[in-house]
Amino acid sequence: MSIFDPFDATNSTKGGAHAAWRALRRTEPVRKDVAPNGTECWSFFRYAECHTILRDTAMFSSTSGALLNCVGAPDPAGGQALALTDPPQHTALRRPSARAVGPGAVRAHEAEIRVRVRRLLRPILAGGVHDLATALRQLPMIAAGPLLGIPEEHWDNTVVTALATLAPSDPSYQDGDEDETVLRASSRLFGSIRASLATSLSRPETLIGALSATSVDGTALTRRRIMLNVHSALVGGNTATLNVALHLLLHLARTPDLWRAVVDDRSVIAGLVDEAARWTTPAQQLVRRATADVELGGVRLRAGDWVVAWIASANRDESVFSSPYRFDPRRAPNPHLAFGFGPHFCVGAAASRTLLAALVDELADSGVRFALAGPPRHLVSTVVNGIASLPIRFTP
Repeated sequence: MSIFDPFDATNSTKGGAHAAWRALRRTEPVRKDVAPNGTECWSFFRYAECHTILRDTAMFSSTSGALLNCVGAPDPAGGQALALTDPPQHTALRRPSARAVGPGAVRAHEAEIRVRVRRLLRPILAGGVHDLATALRQLPMIAAGPLLGIPEEHWDNTVVTALATLAPSDPSYQDGDEDETVLRASSRLFGSIRASLATSLSRPETLIGALSATSVDGTALTRRRIMLNVHSALVGGNTATLNVALHLLLHLARTPDLWRAVVDDRSVIAGLVDEAARWTTPAQQLVRRATADVELGGVRLRAGDWVVAWIASANRDESVFSSPYRFDPRRAPNPHLAFGFGPHFCVGAAASRTLLAALVDELADSGVRFALAGPPRHLVSTVVNGIASLPIRFTP
């Protein structure tokens, strides 16, 4: 029996797969797996090969899908959404996306982001036990809402439905079987996006507005394609930022000395956030397809082969990261792949980092003490390293 089943959605609930990945990097860094639908794929567990897969978009295409559940079942949004295109189409979509949600746009909203984070934390800082998976649920939308053009009344729905599409087997999100859950969640998410078009199509500073003025191959984007791109941005951004925040606070609750060090020296916050991204790696893997025959990691890939880059394993590769199982906010360099790499580097990385830094800084300013009030429950998902419940006791 294999020491690691990549299609087992309960891996995280059973303590995670890091022990298995550590052994695989040493003994079987590349192997052939078979998806539940019978499709074969190649799994890569070392940093070097994962880095190559993400960097080389000419050899490893994103147009069939980027998630594990796409193996053998290509994503219907392939070739339409930013994350599911290759250059030059990807470049044409990335330019307006970067203007709308990239570092410059985030800086323009930074003061507003800080105020909203403070407001989100207010009930928590009053004290008592809070399940942070619920209490912080709207955290990613504090930045994504204004940047994408999603009105606040839709924020909670967009986070819940985004998580449901990637964790359809989790008890918190199940709504029928897995396929039914994904379909119903996607329908509700598209409902929020559709409702947002009325106010945001004419606002060029938002992602919705920027995409409405974008052409690819000389053709203006249809409303369907705009919605697919916003859907992709919401699913990726909402699941990543929230779960890095939850894993970070879980670690800080378990290491009070580290928290005291952060409170005493705020200069460490940027490194803390980056290390939290490496430590969590919310998207455990990214999927590509080989566009031509090529050798990688000692195996011969054929054109059309499905390739899985296990970036959660790569981010603990001992050949790249010194003491990779130690959480080190002063780790430098920290070339993790949690935000991707190359042309597909996460366009919302600046927003995520700004939100997480504001969260930590506001908690440090408050002087609040916090500790686990019960065991966390990890998300049931083949894709996301998430936390479904995190009860924390706060003492003002």
